[in-house]
Amino acid sequence: MVGCWTFDQADNAIFTNATGNAGAAKAVGTVSVVNSPFGKALHLTGEGYVEVATSPALDLTNGGTWYVLARPD
Repeated sequence: MVGCWTFDQADNAIFTNATGNAGAAKAVGTVSVVNSPFGKALHLTGEGYVEVATSPALDLTNGGTWYVLARPD
């Protein structure tokens, strides 16, 4: 695993990568951190997004798997 952003360690809209293998994620625009059954989560309304800095560890040229927990409202 090269990336795991739990959003529990939010520091001024910067989210630490728990693996240490790639960069932090950054909230851009309107993004709220809310409570969820699994800890902290992001509430996205279409007015913002989360950006992860480019990193060699995140090079998916030869494939990869994304795992995302999402709940559309």
